[in-house]
Amino acid sequence: MRVIRDASILLGAAGAVLEPADILETAQPGFALIEFPDGTVIALGAATRVMVSRTPQAGSEIFLLEGWLKAQSRNSASTYSLSSQAQSVGWKDVSLIAHARAAAGEVFVESGSPSVGQTDKRGRPAGMQSAKPGQFVMRNGDKPPVSQARPSAEFLSVMPGAFKDALPARLDRFKDRSVEAKSAGPVTYADVADWLSAPQNWRAGFVKRFEPRLADPKFRQQLDAGLKNHPEWERILHPPPVKRP
Repeated sequence: MRVIRDASILLGAAGAVLEPADILETAQPGFALIEFPDGTVIALGAATRVMVSRTPQAGSEIFLLEGWLKAQSRNSASTYSLSSQAQSVGWKDVSLIAHARAAAGEVFVESGSPSVGQTDKRGRPAGMQSAKPGQFVMRNGDKPPVSQARPSAEFLSVMPGAFKDALPARLDRFKDRSVEAKSAGPVTYADVADWLSAPQNWRAGFVKRFEPRLADPKFRQQLDAGLKNHPEWERILHPPPVKRP
């Protein structure tokens, strides 16, 4: 597993502490667990990319760019939200499984009553409605969500096998240990290109975060070539001329 922290790549290590806005990437095959102090556990399947953000106002926000995710919360006082490019979910106590690919996705509610809706073009939750245990919600492209009483056979056939069981809690194993993830160097444009062109609300703070990489001519050139996908970089790459008195 890799972690993108600020503008650097770290090699994931069991027990390492995450920081706000860390981006996690699992390999193929691969599996990872994220545990929160309140007992909430998030599992990531193979070839999955997520960004985890935590703010006092919004609680923990998880942005699922692609792949598989299972969330399990019990007696949590914290609020959590998950957004893919197609769907959004909000919850406290729940067990759910989400799958995202491009502009499509599915959410399966195993237990609890999360709010499930769609994600608008700016990356904001919209049309949130309470879901019931067993409910399966799908969305493809710009089409409205479709809900049914049970998950599809196709979904169950490709779902990671580890998601069929309750997620293990392993946080106590590392409570007296300090684990540092090793650095693997700065990010390349290819490492973050999909995030830089993700929905606008997801990209908040990216200019400040990745601006130091403009010192690399190749990164700067590739960023400029893809400017239509992230126009907020226009004023950084091509600042307007200074007006003289």
